[in-house]
Amino acid sequence: MEILKEIMNKSKNTVINEEYVMIGGKEVDKKSKIEIGDQSGKFYTLEQLAFFILNKDIMYTQYLKKCKEQNISPIFYTDQKLITEELKKVKEDVTVCRYDSPDEIYFSRHDYSWVSKLFSEKNKNVSFKTSLEPYRIVVPSSLISFINLSNIEEILISGNVIKKSKLVLDKLKTNFNGKKFLIEDTIDDWTSEDWKSLVGIFVDGSSFQINEWKIGDIAGLFSKIPVFYLYEEGNESTEALDGYKINRIKVDKGTVKKEDLDKIWRLIMGVCESNGNGL
Repeated sequence: MEILKEIMNKSKNTVINEEYVMIGGKEVDKKSKIEIGDQSGKFYTLEQLAFFILNKDIMYTQYLKKCKEQNISPIFYTDQKLITEELKKVKEDVTVCRYDSPDEIYFSRHDYSWVSKLFSEKNKNVSFKTSLEPYRIVVPSSLISFINLSNIEEILISGNVIKKSKLVLDKLKTNFNGKKFLIEDTIDDWTSEDWKSLVGIFVDGSSFQINEWKIGDIAGLFSKIPVFYLYEEGNESTEALDGYKINRIKVDKGTVKKEDLDKIWRLIMGVCESNGNGL
């Protein structure tokens, strides 16, 4: 990420041409692959990253338009946040603190090395795994949607789809199958860590919901996260979902069939158990 920090610090002197990214007069191959994050396994070309940094302060829709005009593949939305958070560290001031060394008389003469040995022996066979809980599920924000914050909990517990007009503010915290979940209808303030904990998406078939997210690569997102579309026979609206990887769940007489509810949970828990979605 050092070269990206250099671009940020020398943005006024950074130019992208046909072969190179010129950084303060230094030529670097624009097709060079750079990994973002700490061993994330995600790579972008220097051209993509430099173009994003030079345009990071404009609206996302404007950025996508400029990418199209310049024939440059855009940075995936969740990765943009990861890069931005990393680059913020460039501006942080680091204060070096110096301490006087204690006089020798204050050092203990006792040998406490057995303490570290005790813990190392006790824990040497213990593996630690970072939990992403609470896991996140996204639902439509519209009150007229077939599924939203007002009825999602009942659907996931019993499969009963009860249309409610009750407004549920903010977020819904709940527990399922021994795991903590946070169900939300907006992603505006999500960080890269929040995206990593996303395990399920419910859509209502409207283009409004998808456009509201302002994400360029919807297909890429839907390929990694299980997406569910609940519908009643005769009321299926899928134009906005055409071409995407979607699990279509039919609701019969206000109920999701047991096998379909089991499928929903199997896919969601599959992401939970893998401890991340790869975003």
